[in-house]
Amino acid sequence: MTDNPPRLPPELERAIFELVAEVYPRTRSSLAHVAARVRTWIEPWLYRTLILRDKLTSERLLSLSHSKPADFFRHSVRRIIIGRKAYRPADILALAPDTTHIAIGTTVDFGPIFAAFGRLRHVHTVSMDSTTMSLANMAHPVLPVWATLTHLELINQWAFQDSNIFTFVVGLPALTHLALFNPDWMNTQRLLEDSNAKLCALVIQCHREADGYSIARNVVPLILNDPRVVVCQRIRWDEGAREGLNFWMIADAFLKQKQNGEVDGALMRLALASNLRLFLLQPLFFLPDDRDMPEKGKSESESD
Repeated sequence: MTDNPPRLPPELERAIFELVAEVYPRTRSSLAHVAARVRTWIEPWLYRTLILRDKLTSERLLSLSHSKPADFFRHSVRRIIIGRKAYRPADILALAPDTTHIAIGTTVDFGPIFAAFGRLRHVHTVSMDSTTMSLANMAHPVLPVWATLTHLELINQWAFQDSNIFTFVVGLPALTHLALFNPDWMNTQRLLEDSNAKLCALVIQCHREADGYSIARNVVPLILNDPRVVVCQRIRWDEGAREGLNFWMIADAFLKQKQNGEVDGALMRLALASNLRLFLLQPLFFLPDDRDMPEKGKSESESD
């Protein structure tokens, strides 16, 4: 007999803890306090998503970078949200060159972060307004970040007033998913006609449920019946870059049903999935049962 309690092999134990941290982000802080060895495994997950909302947040991260290995943030950070009060965002971006998701608020001064943004080579999801994109595109139309971009969300209403932006978006080589907020329908139809064959999803966003029903009544069927189009209500301006179930995932699931002929393109119904309200065509679509969903998030704002 032995007095030592049974233990899992360290490799299996680590895999279990990291799986929990990945699937349940809110448990990460608690998991990090289980034991010293567990904290070593979980600490990188604490910085998987960085929300730059104020000076204090950035100062803490920059201070921490001096006490960590040089590649700590490179291996840890995958998502960065840059709010309107972000402090020294360019320095944070420089610490995390392997970032894959980034959201830049509409009132953020893009100039100081342009160089750091342009050096990102692994980004596939971006949320920003078209004015910011115009600055980035016109200043340097062949930034490495655009070559890998598959998911783009333009978070302001007047996305295609600038014809250069329209041409630029249509020409993005890897773009498969595009989200537009309340766009004008003439340019939306033109986009569907001119976009390359790689475009798989066009998500039309709106603020309120009533706006979604208005879209259903007023948009030409040619757009709504397109197998790539889905309409949804946007709850958070940065949702597309955050962890967890988001409108990109829900849109993909709905469009699969739409393309398989499981939903009708004539009538609209309202379905609730997580914190995102989708305006979906009959029949009702739920993914998964609403009872299994987390509580609905806060209303959209740029408070971060």
